[in-house]
Amino acid sequence: MILFFRRCLAALLAALPAVAQSPAVEFARDVQPLFKKRCIGCHGAAVQSSGRPLDQREDALRGGYSGPVIVPGKSADSKLIIANAQA
Repeated sequence: MILFFRRCLAALLAALPAVAQSPAVEFARDVQPLFKKRCIGCHGAAVQSSGRPLDQREDALRGGYSGPVIVPGKSADSKLIIANAQA
């Protein structure tokens, strides 16, 4: 589980320069490709570790068994980022 969060954090941090140049973050353009590359193997439509599917925007925002892990526009409040920063 910790490895999952570390991979997702690394993917999100790697995208920061590209996102900083864009006026707004779009899930399909900016986030979903990172999730597909790093997270979908364990958190996709077929497999949903911790009940956290990340393959569709609505599912990713809804979160899993422990509730939402992403807070749009507030990465510092997102459990996904917090968990990775503490790991």
